[in-house]
Amino acid sequence: MGNKKLLIIDCDPGLDDAMALVMAGHGHKTGTVRILAITCVQGNTSVDNSSRNACRVLDALGINDVPVFKGAREALVMPYGWGHEPFHGPNGFGGIEFPTEPDTTRIHEEHGVSAITRLADEYPGTPKLPRYFLHIREISLVLLGPVTNAALAMRMDHEFGSKLKDIYVMGGNFEEIGKTTSMEGPEFNFAADPDAAFVLFSEAKCPLYIFSWELCEMRCQVPIEWRRDLLSDIDTPHARLQELIEGPSLKTYEFPEYLLCDQLAMAGALDPATILESTAGFSSINTTDKKQRGRTMVDLDITAKTRPNVTFVTRMDMAEIEGMIKKAYAFVPEHGKNLNI
Repeated sequence: MGNKKLLIIDCDPGLDDAMALVMAGHGHKTGTVRILAITCVQGNTSVDNSSRNACRVLDALGINDVPVFKGAREALVMPYGWGHEPFHGPNGFGGIEFPTEPDTTRIHEEHGVSAITRLADEYPGTPKLPRYFLHIREISLVLLGPVTNAALAMRMDHEFGSKLKDIYVMGGNFEEIGKTTSMEGPEFNFAADPDAAFVLFSEAKCPLYIFSWELCEMRCQVPIEWRRDLLSDIDTPHARLQELIEGPSLKTYEFPEYLLCDQLAMAGALDPATILESTAGFSSINTTDKKQRGRTMVDLDITAKTRPNVTFVTRMDMAEIEGMIKKAYAFVPEHGKNLNI
């Protein structure tokens, strides 16, 4: 495979998921990465909506060689109670009613969890000499929604957590700030399935990078005017799609900063050099307290008994990430479709 990075993207598109998929899709089209699969999970919207939305982004990018799989329709144990209107709209894409359907023939019958575990076996990496039974793993798993599919994969195959090169997760807390209906609650992706997050933290046997809500909300903000100007001079199918689905929320956006969330995790996966500072620690997930289910519990006082199991990203190269996003949308894809937009 040379130096081409292999990705499995697990997501719940989602406005910021769409932008993250465009970033990865640009790498796929230009040959710097290969997207092995996109698996979808219930989160920002239903798994049916999220899979259709992923197909619509792939259509706009002119990508025809990436399979899409539907994954978990519910959390592992307790369904997530919204209690409010979904931020991303009833269909995940701002409630926009599209005149046509995307090409859903790319959605395979195989369950997303089965696809994830199968691909981990199909791409075991290269033998690590002299102990040939060890391998240098190749697949990076990028988790942009509730981590239910990853947790189920770890339950299906207890070695799955060691068959990946690394895992990049948008989710969790690092400094006691959340992203649910209350800013004091847990971050949404982990609140949507706390038990799955607990499994992920317990059983990942490869580097696990966490892009927490605090990173998004406090440390990597960009001016809202940057987002409003981002695509003003770009006329590509995927830029028009992003403007269409995000337009309603941008018109009513009341804050001076625009939050990048899934985009940060994707940037870290595509180019680890964008991660400027990070902190290793031991962390687990609160699954017992009714009000705090999904909160990340962090211990940075590492001892022999509490070896680090996660790395919290605390600072990123925002100039590089802004340029990465701009470049991805300016890219003119061959066979990119406008008809579904």
